[in-house]
Amino acid sequence: TVRRALSVLRDEGLISSRRGSGIFVNMPVTPYHISNRTRFSENVSIAGHQPSARVIRLERLKSGPSESEFLKINVGDPVILLEGVGYADNVPILFRRSFLPLERTGDVRDVLEATGSVTEAMKSCGFGDYSRFSTKITAEPASVILAGLLQCSRGDALLCSTALNVVQDDVPIEYGQSWFVGTRVNLVFDTPK
Repeated sequence: TVRRALSVLRDEGLISSRRGSGIFVNMPVTPYHISNRTRFSENVSIAGHQPSARVIRLERLKSGPSESEFLKINVGDPVILLEGVGYADNVPILFRRSFLPLERTGDVRDVLEATGSVTEAMKSCGFGDYSRFSTKITAEPASVILAGLLQCSRGDALLCSTALNVVQDDVPIEYGQSWFVGTRVNLVFDTPK
């Protein structure tokens, strides 16, 4: 009976097996669109999943060299750091780290804490629409910490997106990185029409 049930699940694509390793549940792959207007909740909803987010870390810091360069601010200027996990149907698909320049956004920590949404934070400070200026994709193995947060195995392939979002006149408003579980998302690059 068990073998017959496993055979049916395998035929339906719900499980796969690896000799010597065991039987694994196949996670659904979520298409995630990268365009000039990339939004986490919209992407997950359009793919037919329920989006949610969990804030891991939220604090005010002094900017370092990397954040300062991308955000076009001075080293040491205040930024808000948001780290969190994004979910599709309660399955973690990404870990993100975002920096927002305090002088341009104001202190939006309350909004970020309540919603985990950069889009909602932008709306609260008057930037209803912001756009993607640049995206760079790399790959790396999951560290112990990221594997724990993303509920994957250490060494699993992660796709790392480094992105800069801007408002009118290409003024930088958010710089960040997102680590996607490679087996749970397909990154789809949309070209402007």
